[in-house]
Amino acid sequence: MLSVLLWVIPRRFASLAGMRPALVACLAALAGARVPAAADQSAAPLAASGVAMVPADAAFLSSSLRIRDQYDRIVKSKAFAAVTQLPAVKRAIDSYEEQRTTPGTAFSTFDTFMQLPENEQALDLLADMVATDTFVYGEPSCITFARLARALAVSQQGVPPAGGDADGITGDSADAARARQMLEALADNLDLIVVPDVVWGFRTTKRDVALSQLKRIEVLGKLFTQADPDLAKALERRQVAGGEVLTLTLGGERLPWDDIERQLDETAGDTEGADDVFDRLRGIDIVVAVGVIGDWVIISVGDSVEHLEKLALPDSGRKGLLALPAFAPLLAHADKPLTGISYVSQALGASQAPSPADVDAMLPDIGRLGGPDGLSAEAEEDIRELAQRAAGEYGKLLPEPAPWMAFSFLAEQGYEGYVWNWARNQPFDGSKRLDILEHAGGAPLAVLVSRVKSDPEAFDTIVDLAGAAWRLFGKHGRPRLNAEESERFDEFAEHVAPLGGKLATILRDKILAGLADGQVGMVIDAKGRTKRLQGELPASAEPLPLVEPAIVLPLDDPKLFRDGLSDLFALGDELTEAIRAIDPDA
Repeated sequence: MLSVLLWVIPRRFASLAGMRPALVACLAALAGARVPAAADQSAAPLAASGVAMVPADAAFLSSSLRIRDQYDRIVKSKAFAAVTQLPAVKRAIDSYEEQRTTPGTAFSTFDTFMQLPENEQALDLLADMVATDTFVYGEPSCITFARLARALAVSQQGVPPAGGDADGITGDSADAARARQMLEALADNLDLIVVPDVVWGFRTTKRDVALSQLKRIEVLGKLFTQADPDLAKALERRQVAGGEVLTLTLGGERLPWDDIERQLDETAGDTEGADDVFDRLRGIDIVVAVGVIGDWVIISVGDSVEHLEKLALPDSGRKGLLALPAFAPLLAHADKPLTGISYVSQALGASQAPSPADVDAMLPDIGRLGGPDGLSAEAEEDIRELAQRAAGEYGKLLPEPAPWMAFSFLAEQGYEGYVWNWARNQPFDGSKRLDILEHAGGAPLAVLVSRVKSDPEAFDTIVDLAGAAWRLFGKHGRPRLNAEESERFDEFAEHVAPLGGKLATILRDKILAGLADGQVGMVIDAKGRTKRLQGELPASAEPLPLVEPAIVLPLDDPKLFRDGLSDLFALGDELTEAIRAIDPDA
């Protein structure tokens, strides 16, 4: 399946697109980084990029490219020039300069500190590192950790919120229930308790400077850790993947698990499996590493640095992510000025994908629906049967997890991006051309278009389940109401409830049928102008643009759709009469 996200941005706004890389560049600028000269304004070829060296079994990837190019576009744009001329911005800049040049101020002290040669060198290195090619990826251990996080989230379903709930459960009891459920979930998933291995990479043209700064970090690290012999031993310089890496190993036994275990014992009491959980936690190390491998500054967090040996470096003979079929569409656009690449593996997607099991996890708590008195056995069985049926129908609508990949690149009027999702049974239909793009206006700020699948059977199923839930409430809920509530329920059932069937018929036979094409468009424009954005605000000297969003829906059958709208208006009149039949003063 191919879903396309197309941004159409006027030339005067071109430099404002690409939020993520632009923010990184702006942060570098605010830090006072010296952006390298524009001698090399392009990232390395895709085959030599950071994406190419990421192992093929990575769980996820996010890469930012050409940040220096994007930074230059921002600071040279008319929009940026206009912002810098705003009185408030000018005052902020003047105030900063005054603070920076006034002896004794925090800004002055920091500025003096940053003028030290070694700090200037570090700042230049930082600007060089983010200039052209950066990436972050997760090892398969991230999938394991994601599965654990999901198991913990499921364990908390149905647990009373903090402070207690309507059933009279106190806050302390609710806290104990949450802690106990969490410990039990951890005990049931001991093999999932891992440190997720995450790696950041930054291309640099200043390898010697990077090695010098690495040595500096090592010296400072030894100064800080020399008071603790065990911690000093934890700091180590290693040869990894042909590069120099400095590691700091925090043994699990050094972390405050004893204090945490004691607090949980006080809250949750003696929980089966808790000892196994903390034994597992004490046996896991956390290793933080920073180093220089080839032309890359690498930062890693995990339980070791062994995963860095898997990097698909040049001449290593190992295949990286680009060898996967999911990246074939990217290779076809390798000549484009790429700005960002993202990827999620099938395994990671599956670990977080919703499933019918989510509904099953809530079934044990059905009895809580009856409040302090609970539900009758018949009511609980009926509700459980309906919930299981809903879970089955829900499962039919869920996509089958598959790899997901996206990329963006600089275009003539801003940015253009594409997303590929190979999941089956998706709600989106990418088999046809999105011709609604021809009706988005001449120069909108942005356009977002997609096509959803038309599925009348799914609509009928939802209506049927809603009707079954209503009948169940009438059967098991009404007898629990007091006399006044029962009278209101009966009046509602007599006058208002029948209109629900009419609404469903109108939506299915006319509204949805008229929209069978499935395209949905969101257009954002800013052609309108006003000097007063809000009545209580003072008028501006010059007219200000108004953001104007619009939803665009192509009609398969305009007449049928108009008839449906007329029927909805008529149904609204019937609803008014029904409400007045219940309450004449409404």
